[in-house]
Amino acid sequence: MNKVWVKVNSVLYGGWKSVTITRSLEAAASTFAMDISEKYPSTGEQLTLKPGDKVQILIDNKTGEDLVVTGVIDKVEISYSGTDHTRKISGRSLTSKIIDSSPKVKTTQFKNMTVLDIAKSLCGPFGVDVVLAPNTDQGAAVPVFTLEQDEKAFDVIERLCWSRKLIVTDDAEGRVVLFSSTAERNSSGLQHVSGAKNNNILSASLTADDTNRFQFVTIRAQQKGDDEEFGESKNQISYTAEDTRCKNGKQLTKNLSGEGGLSDCKAQAEWEVSARRGESQIWNITVQGWRQENDALWQLGLIQVNDDFMNTSNDLVVTSITYSLDSAGTKTQMTIKSKEALEVDPAKLKPKKDKKGEDDGDDGIYAQVRKDVQGK
Repeated sequence: MNKVWVKVNSVLYGGWKSVTITRSLEAAASTFAMDISEKYPSTGEQLTLKPGDKVQILIDNKTGEDLVVTGVIDKVEISYSGTDHTRKISGRSLTSKIIDSSPKVKTTQFKNMTVLDIAKSLCGPFGVDVVLAPNTDQGAAVPVFTLEQDEKAFDVIERLCWSRKLIVTDDAEGRVVLFSSTAERNSSGLQHVSGAKNNNILSASLTADDTNRFQFVTIRAQQKGDDEEFGESKNQISYTAEDTRCKNGKQLTKNLSGEGGLSDCKAQAEWEVSARRGESQIWNITVQGWRQENDALWQLGLIQVNDDFMNTSNDLVVTSITYSLDSAGTKTQMTIKSKEALEVDPAKLKPKKDKKGEDDGDDGIYAQVRKDVQGK
Protein backbone atom coordinates (compact mmCIF):
# COMPACT_ATOMS: atom_id res chain seq x y z
CA MET A 1 0.00 0.00 0.00
CA ASN A 2 1.04 3.64 -0.61
CA LYS A 3 2.98 2.92 -3.79
CA VAL A 4 2.85 5.89 -6.17
CA TRP A 5 1.89 5.54 -9.81
CA VAL A 6 2.03 7.99 -12.69
CA LYS A 7 -0.62 7.20 -15.30
CA VAL A 8 -0.17 8.49 -18.85
CA ASN A 9 -2.33 7.26 -21.74
CA SER A 10 -3.51 4.25 -19.68
CA VAL A 11 0.11 3.24 -18.94
CA LEU A 12 1.18 3.07 -15.28
CA TYR A 13 4.74 4.05 -14.33
CA GLY A 14 5.97 2.96 -10.89
CA GLY A 15 9.21 2.44 -9.02
CA TRP A 16 9.60 6.07 -7.90
CA LYS A 17 12.30 6.47 -5.27
CA SER A 18 11.50 10.05 -4.26
CA VAL A 19 8.07 11.71 -4.32
CA THR A 20 6.72 15.10 -3.26
CA ILE A 21 3.06 16.02 -3.81
CA THR A 22 1.76 19.33 -2.45
CA ARG A 23 -1.72 20.83 -2.26
CA SER A 24 -2.56 24.24 -0.82
CA LEU A 25 -5.61 26.40 -0.19
CA GLU A 26 -3.42 29.37 -1.09
CA ALA A 27 -2.07 28.12 -4.42
CA ALA A 28 -4.98 26.59 -6.41
CA ALA A 29 -2.67 24.27 -8.34
CA SER A 30 -1.30 21.10 -6.78
CA THR A 31 2.34 20.33 -7.55
CA PHE A 32 4.28 17.09 -7.88
CA ALA A 33 7.91 16.08 -8.27
CA MET A 34 9.37 12.57 -8.34
CA ASP A 35 12.39 10.69 -9.58
CA ILE A 36 13.75 7.26 -10.39
CA SER A 37 17.41 6.58 -9.68
CA GLU A 38 19.06 3.32 -10.72
CA LYS A 39 22.55 2.00 -10.12
CA TYR A 40 24.07 0.11 -13.05
CA PRO A 41 20.91 0.51 -15.13
CA SER A 42 19.86 -2.25 -17.42
CA THR A 43 19.22 -1.73 -21.09
CA GLY A 44 15.49 -2.17 -20.54
CA GLU A 45 12.64 0.06 -21.68
CA GLN A 46 13.24 3.79 -21.36
CA LEU A 47 10.91 6.11 -19.45
CA THR A 48 9.15 8.08 -22.18
CA LEU A 49 7.42 10.79 -20.13
CA LYS A 50 7.84 14.29 -21.56
CA PRO A 51 6.78 17.88 -20.84
CA GLY A 52 3.16 18.49 -21.79
CA ASP A 53 1.99 14.95 -21.01
CA LYS A 54 -1.30 14.85 -19.12
CA VAL A 55 -0.88 12.66 -16.06
CA GLN A 56 -2.75 11.23 -13.13
CA ILE A 57 -0.87 10.68 -9.86
CA LEU A 58 -2.27 7.74 -7.89
CA ILE A 59 -1.47 6.24 -4.49
CA ASP A 60 -2.27 2.62 -3.68
CA ASN A 61 -4.86 1.91 -0.98
CA LYS A 62 -6.25 -1.35 0.38
CA THR A 63 -8.77 -1.79 -2.45
CA GLY A 64 -7.32 0.14 -5.38
CA GLU A 65 -5.86 3.61 -5.83
CA ASP A 66 -6.53 7.10 -4.55
CA LEU A 67 -6.31 9.76 -7.24
CA VAL A 68 -4.37 12.71 -5.78
CA VAL A 69 -3.45 14.90 -8.79
CA THR A 70 -4.62 15.27 -12.37
CA GLY A 71 -2.19 17.53 -14.13
CA VAL A 72 0.49 18.15 -16.68
CA ILE A 73 4.23 17.47 -16.64
CA ASP A 74 6.06 20.80 -16.78
CA LYS A 75 9.64 19.56 -16.67
CA VAL A 76 11.69 16.40 -17.26
CA GLU A 77 15.32 16.17 -16.13
CA ILE A 78 17.67 13.34 -17.14
CA SER A 79 21.19 12.81 -15.81
CA TYR A 80 23.65 9.91 -15.75
CA SER A 81 27.14 8.85 -14.76
CA GLY A 82 29.16 5.67 -15.16
CA THR A 83 27.28 3.99 -12.31
CA ASP A 84 23.72 5.28 -12.30
CA HIS A 85 21.15 7.42 -14.01
CA THR A 86 18.31 9.59 -12.73
CA ARG A 87 15.09 10.71 -14.32
CA LYS A 88 13.01 13.40 -12.65
CA ILE A 89 9.60 14.76 -13.53
CA SER A 90 7.70 17.68 -12.05
CA GLY A 91 4.44 19.38 -12.85
CA ARG A 92 1.20 20.91 -11.68
CA SER A 93 -2.53 20.41 -11.66
CA LEU A 94 -4.55 21.12 -14.81
CA THR A 95 -5.59 24.34 -13.08
CA SER A 96 -2.09 25.66 -13.80
CA LYS A 97 -3.37 26.44 -17.31
CA ILE A 98 -5.65 29.19 -16.01
CA ILE A 99 -2.95 30.44 -13.62
CA ASP A 100 -0.50 30.91 -16.50
CA SER A 101 -2.89 32.05 -19.22
CA SER A 102 -4.84 35.16 -20.12
CA PRO A 103 -8.60 34.69 -20.58
CA LYS A 104 -9.72 33.26 -23.93
CA VAL A 105 -13.19 34.79 -24.09
CA LYS A 106 -14.83 37.02 -26.69
CA THR A 107 -16.34 39.40 -24.15
CA THR A 108 -14.80 41.57 -21.44
CA GLN A 109 -18.02 41.86 -19.47
CA PHE A 110 -20.42 39.30 -18.02
CA LYS A 111 -23.99 40.24 -17.08
CA ASN A 112 -26.54 38.44 -14.91
CA MET A 113 -24.49 35.27 -14.58
CA THR A 114 -23.68 33.21 -11.50
CA VAL A 115 -20.14 32.98 -10.15
CA LEU A 116 -20.01 29.35 -11.25
CA ASP A 117 -21.13 30.13 -14.80
CA ILE A 118 -18.61 32.97 -15.17
CA ALA A 119 -15.83 30.72 -13.88
CA LYS A 120 -16.85 27.97 -16.30
CA SER A 121 -16.76 30.45 -19.19
CA LEU A 122 -13.20 31.40 -18.27
CA CYS A 123 -11.94 27.84 -17.65
CA GLY A 124 -13.76 26.00 -20.44
CA PRO A 125 -11.43 27.08 -23.27
CA PHE A 126 -8.53 25.46 -21.38
CA GLY A 127 -10.32 22.17 -20.80
CA VAL A 128 -10.62 22.82 -17.06
CA ASP A 129 -13.91 22.16 -15.26
CA VAL A 130 -15.27 24.16 -12.30
CA VAL A 131 -17.39 22.83 -9.42
CA LEU A 132 -18.90 24.12 -6.20
CA ALA A 133 -17.92 22.26 -3.06
CA PRO A 134 -20.82 20.68 -1.16
CA ASN A 135 -22.88 23.11 0.94
CA THR A 136 -21.31 26.14 -0.78
CA ASP A 137 -23.62 29.09 -1.44
CA GLN A 138 -22.48 31.12 -4.45
CA GLY A 139 -25.21 33.71 -3.98
CA ALA A 140 -27.41 35.32 -6.61
CA ALA A 141 -26.38 36.10 -10.17
CA VAL A 142 -23.76 38.84 -10.57
CA PRO A 143 -25.35 41.88 -12.26
CA VAL A 144 -22.17 43.01 -14.02
CA PHE A 145 -18.58 41.74 -13.89
CA THR A 146 -15.80 43.20 -16.03
CA LEU A 147 -12.38 41.81 -16.88
CA GLU A 148 -9.40 44.03 -16.19
CA GLN A 149 -6.41 44.58 -18.45
CA ASP A 150 -3.52 42.09 -18.18
CA GLU A 151 -5.32 39.79 -15.72
CA LYS A 152 -4.68 36.06 -15.89
CA ALA A 153 -7.77 33.86 -16.04
CA PHE A 154 -7.22 32.66 -12.49
CA ASP A 155 -6.85 36.22 -11.17
CA VAL A 156 -10.24 37.06 -12.66
CA ILE A 157 -11.89 34.05 -11.01
CA GLU A 158 -10.30 34.71 -7.64
CA ARG A 159 -11.30 38.39 -7.74
CA LEU A 160 -14.84 37.34 -8.57
CA CYS A 161 -14.95 34.73 -5.81
CA TRP A 162 -13.73 37.04 -3.10
CA SER A 163 -16.81 39.19 -3.72
CA ARG A 164 -18.88 36.20 -2.55
CA LYS A 165 -16.62 35.02 0.32
CA LEU A 166 -15.44 32.03 -1.72
CA ILE A 167 -11.96 30.54 -1.85
CA VAL A 168 -10.52 28.97 -5.00
CA THR A 169 -8.54 25.76 -4.99
CA ASP A 170 -8.24 22.56 -7.07
CA ASP A 171 -9.14 18.93 -6.52
CA ALA A 172 -7.66 15.56 -7.42
CA GLU A 173 -9.42 15.60 -10.79
CA GLY A 174 -7.73 18.86 -11.82
CA ARG A 175 -10.91 20.89 -11.48
CA VAL A 176 -11.28 24.36 -10.04
CA VAL A 177 -13.20 24.12 -6.77
CA LEU A 178 -15.05 27.04 -5.21
CA PHE A 179 -15.76 26.72 -1.50
CA SER A 180 -16.38 28.71 1.66
CA SER A 181 -13.97 28.88 4.57
CA THR A 182 -15.89 26.08 6.30
CA ALA A 183 -13.80 23.40 4.58
CA GLU A 184 -13.85 19.62 4.94
CA ARG A 185 -12.78 18.12 8.25
CA ASN A 186 -10.12 15.46 8.74
CA SER A 187 -11.59 12.55 10.69
CA SER A 188 -8.39 12.12 12.72
CA GLY A 189 -6.75 14.81 14.79
CA LEU A 190 -3.10 15.58 15.51
CA GLN A 191 -1.84 14.85 19.01
CA HIS A 192 1.25 15.02 21.17
CA VAL A 193 0.16 14.69 24.80
CA SER A 194 2.43 13.43 27.55
CA GLY A 195 1.50 9.91 28.62
CA ALA A 196 -1.02 9.36 25.79
CA LYS A 197 -0.82 6.16 23.75
CA ASN A 198 -2.27 7.48 20.51
CA ASN A 199 0.15 10.33 19.80
CA ASN A 200 0.78 10.70 16.07
CA ILE A 201 2.87 13.88 15.70
CA LEU A 202 6.37 12.97 14.53
CA SER A 203 7.75 16.52 14.67
CA ALA A 204 6.29 20.00 14.98
CA SER A 205 7.17 23.66 15.09
CA LEU A 206 5.21 26.79 15.89
CA THR A 207 6.13 30.26 14.70
CA ALA A 208 4.42 33.02 16.70
CA ASP A 209 5.26 36.38 15.16
CA ASP A 210 3.53 39.58 16.25
CA THR A 211 5.54 41.83 13.93
CA ASN A 212 2.48 42.63 11.81
CA ARG A 213 -0.03 42.78 14.65
CA PHE A 214 -1.34 46.02 16.14
CA GLN A 215 -3.14 46.47 19.42
CA PHE A 216 -5.26 49.23 17.88
CA VAL A 217 -6.42 49.50 14.26
CA THR A 218 -8.26 52.61 13.10
CA ILE A 219 -10.05 52.81 9.77
CA ARG A 220 -11.06 56.24 8.51
CA ALA A 221 -13.67 57.02 5.84
CA GLN A 222 -14.64 60.12 3.96
CA GLN A 223 -18.34 60.72 3.38
CA LYS A 224 -19.82 62.96 0.72
CA GLY A 225 -20.64 66.45 1.87
CA ASP A 226 -23.62 68.54 0.82
CA ASP A 227 -24.28 72.20 -0.03
CA GLU A 228 -24.52 73.18 3.65
CA GLU A 229 -22.07 70.85 5.39
CA PHE A 230 -18.61 70.16 4.09
CA GLY A 231 -15.04 69.96 5.31
CA GLU A 232 -13.01 67.31 7.11
CA SER A 233 -14.70 67.75 10.50
CA LYS A 234 -18.13 67.17 9.01
CA ASN A 235 -17.34 64.33 6.62
CA GLN A 236 -14.62 62.17 8.16
CA ILE A 237 -15.60 59.25 10.37
CA SER A 238 -13.51 56.48 11.90
CA TYR A 239 -13.67 53.30 13.93
CA THR A 240 -10.96 51.78 16.13
CA ALA A 241 -10.81 48.04 16.86
CA GLU A 242 -8.64 46.59 19.60
CA ASP A 243 -6.79 43.29 19.52
CA THR A 244 -7.42 42.32 23.13
CA ARG A 245 -4.89 39.47 22.85
CA CYS A 246 -2.10 41.81 21.75
CA LYS A 247 -0.58 44.24 24.26
CA ASN A 248 2.22 45.78 22.17
CA GLY A 249 0.64 49.24 22.18
CA LYS A 250 1.12 49.68 18.41
CA GLN A 251 -1.37 51.69 16.36
CA LEU A 252 -2.29 51.23 12.69
CA THR A 253 -4.38 53.86 10.89
CA LYS A 254 -5.64 53.29 7.35
CA ASN A 255 -8.12 54.89 5.01
CA LEU A 256 -11.13 52.93 3.84
CA SER A 257 -10.97 52.26 0.11
CA GLY A 258 -13.67 54.44 -1.44
CA GLU A 259 -16.63 55.93 0.37
CA GLY A 260 -18.31 54.22 3.29
CA GLY A 261 -20.08 54.60 6.59
CA LEU A 262 -19.28 53.71 10.16
CA SER A 263 -20.32 50.08 9.64
CA ASP A 264 -17.79 49.75 6.80
CA CYS A 265 -15.03 51.18 8.98
CA LYS A 266 -15.98 48.80 11.80
CA ALA A 267 -15.98 45.72 9.55
CA GLN A 268 -12.63 46.64 8.00
CA ALA A 269 -10.96 47.40 11.36
CA GLU A 270 -12.20 44.16 12.93
CA TRP A 271 -11.02 42.17 9.90
CA GLU A 272 -7.55 43.75 10.13
CA VAL A 273 -7.31 42.68 13.77
CA SER A 274 -8.64 39.18 13.13
CA ALA A 275 -6.65 38.44 9.96
CA ARG A 276 -3.37 39.72 11.41
CA ARG A 277 -3.95 37.59 14.49
CA GLY A 278 -4.69 34.57 12.29
CA GLU A 279 -1.50 35.03 10.27
CA SER A 280 0.64 35.53 13.38
CA GLN A 281 0.77 31.84 14.32
CA ILE A 282 1.79 29.11 11.89
CA TRP A 283 2.17 25.45 12.86
CA ASN A 284 4.24 23.02 10.77
CA ILE A 285 3.45 19.45 11.76
CA THR A 286 4.78 16.17 10.34
CA VAL A 287 3.26 12.72 10.81
CA GLN A 288 4.48 9.32 9.68
CA GLY A 289 2.60 7.98 6.68
CA TRP A 290 -0.03 9.52 4.44
CA ARG A 291 -3.22 8.20 5.98
CA GLN A 292 -5.59 8.87 8.85
CA GLU A 293 -6.94 6.20 11.18
CA ASN A 294 -9.79 5.46 8.73
CA ASP A 295 -7.23 4.94 5.90
CA ALA A 296 -8.26 8.16 4.13
CA LEU A 297 -5.41 10.42 3.06
CA TRP A 298 -4.76 13.47 5.22
CA GLN A 299 -6.55 16.42 3.61
CA LEU A 300 -6.73 20.20 3.50
CA GLY A 301 -9.36 21.59 5.84
CA LEU A 302 -10.34 21.59 9.48
CA ILE A 303 -8.38 19.56 11.99
CA GLN A 304 -8.17 19.25 15.77
CA VAL A 305 -4.68 19.80 17.18
CA ASN A 306 -3.76 18.83 20.75
CA ASP A 307 -0.13 19.45 21.65
CA ASP A 308 0.79 20.11 25.28
CA PHE A 309 4.39 20.97 24.41
CA MET A 310 3.23 23.88 22.23
CA ASN A 311 0.26 24.61 24.52
CA THR A 312 -2.15 24.11 21.63
CA SER A 313 -5.63 22.63 21.85
CA ASN A 314 -7.60 24.14 19.01
CA ASP A 315 -9.69 23.53 15.94
CA LEU A 316 -7.40 24.79 13.17
CA VAL A 317 -7.11 24.65 9.36
CA VAL A 318 -4.62 22.69 7.26
CA THR A 319 -3.79 25.28 4.59
CA SER A 320 -1.03 23.29 2.87
CA ILE A 321 -0.23 19.58 2.79
CA THR A 322 2.71 17.65 1.34
CA TYR A 323 2.93 13.89 0.86
CA SER A 324 6.58 12.83 0.65
CA LEU A 325 8.44 9.61 0.00
CA ASP A 326 12.18 9.08 0.41
CA SER A 327 14.59 6.58 1.91
CA ALA A 328 13.05 7.23 5.35
CA GLY A 329 9.59 6.17 4.17
CA THR A 330 6.35 8.13 3.77
CA LYS A 331 5.51 11.30 5.68
CA THR A 332 2.87 14.01 5.59
CA GLN A 333 3.86 17.61 6.29
CA MET A 334 1.07 20.07 7.11
CA THR A 335 1.07 23.85 7.37
CA ILE A 336 -1.67 24.82 9.79
CA LYS A 337 -3.21 28.19 10.63
CA SER A 338 -6.09 29.64 12.60
CA LYS A 339 -9.45 29.82 10.85
CA GLU A 340 -9.16 33.60 11.16
CA ALA A 341 -6.40 33.58 8.53
CA LEU A 342 -8.93 32.59 5.85
CA GLU A 343 -11.52 35.25 6.61
CA VAL A 344 -12.39 37.54 3.71
CA ASP A 345 -11.40 41.21 3.75
CA PRO A 346 -14.74 43.09 3.82
CA ALA A 347 -13.23 45.80 1.62
CA LYS A 348 -13.12 43.20 -1.14
CA LEU A 349 -16.82 42.50 -0.75
CA LYS A 350 -17.79 46.05 -1.74
CA PRO A 351 -18.47 46.20 -5.50
CA LYS A 352 -16.86 49.06 -7.34
CA LYS A 353 -18.53 50.93 -10.18
CA ASP A 354 -17.84 50.58 -13.87
CA LYS A 355 -17.92 53.50 -16.28
CA LYS A 356 -21.71 53.29 -16.45
CA GLY A 357 -22.02 53.39 -12.67
CA GLU A 358 -23.00 49.72 -12.37
CA ASP A 359 -21.69 47.34 -9.73
CA ASP A 360 -18.60 45.62 -11.07
CA GLY A 361 -17.71 42.80 -8.71
CA ASP A 362 -14.51 42.94 -6.66
CA ASP A 363 -11.12 44.55 -7.14
CA GLY A 364 -8.56 42.38 -5.41
CA ILE A 365 -7.04 38.91 -5.56
CA TYR A 366 -6.07 36.63 -2.71
CA ALA A 367 -2.35 37.40 -2.79
CA GLN A 368 -3.01 41.14 -2.74
CA VAL A 369 -5.44 40.83 0.15
CA ARG A 370 -2.88 38.96 2.22
CA LYS A 371 0.22 40.95 1.20
CA ASP A 372 0.01 43.70 3.80
CA VAL A 373 -1.24 41.42 6.57
CA GLN A 374 1.66 39.00 6.09
CA GLY A 375 4.16 41.83 5.88
CA LYS A 376 5.40 40.89 2.42
